Amino acid sequence: MRIRYSPPSEIDLEGTPVEFRVLWKDLMDALNSGSVELTLDTETTFNPSPYQTALVRLYIHSVTGRIQVSVSEEGELTIAGPGDGLAAFAACLVTPDDVKDGYHRHFEYWDGHAFIAPDSLPLVISVRRPLTPQTSINGV
Repeated sequence: MRIRYSPPSEIDLEGTPVEFRVLWKDLMDALNSGSVELTLDTETTFNPSPYQTALVRLYIHSVTGRIQVSVSEEGELTIAGPGDGLAAFAACLVTPDDVKDGYHRHFEYWDGHAFIAPDSLPLVISVRRPLTPQTSINGV
């Protein structure tokens, strides 16, 4: 999984359908246990362009109030919120295997949103296809 970031508020959480399925399952298991605290170290050895940098970690945990998406000075994307908000976030991770490369969803506040905080950073959740033996990094 990769996280691209351009301060102050452009974030792209990128993964394959399999990576998103694993994260969804881990998050749902944590929600069902009654306590959410997940940490995932992310890939950082890639060119984050057109974003400025790659973030090193995804941290998801439960708190009261509304969902808050933020970035720490240590390069960590944090998603914090109550169980129902985290379940809604988890629903955004569900990705069929046959989606096209570049498919994405937006997880962000809009005026009157019920469970995302107004000052939460907007998050793009985008799908990338895994490299296959027939695919090279240069597309040849």
